[in-house]
Amino acid sequence: MLTMHRQLRITIDELRYIAITCPDCRTAVTLDMTLPTPDNTGYSFAPSKCPVCFREYDSAIRPNVNQLWKLWVALRQIGQRVSFVIDLPEEKTAEAKTDTQIPATR
Repeated sequence: MLTMHRQLRITIDELRYIAITCPDCRTAVTLDMTLPTPDNTGYSFAPSKCPVCFREYDSAIRPNVNQLWKLWVALRQIGQRVSFVIDLPEEKTAEAKTDTQIPATR
């Protein structure tokens, strides 16, 4: 049996932003991974708290986002050879038919 899956492929070069959502106020902070950063070792790419409600993020957020950012910086050196693949949900038949209907003419 042959099955087809709709997928979205994103290369590491196309992946630019990472978003952190506050569980308390639902504010989403989007960080641009391409912005220049200080070279000192004490720099943290990820914020420690929400900029709106000032609640601290979960303690696992900051170190893991920082690690992801460092990995992203390293992987960009090999660019198009690394990609992420996302399975897309199947379209509902009714929605697909609605999109392709041709208006009737008299």
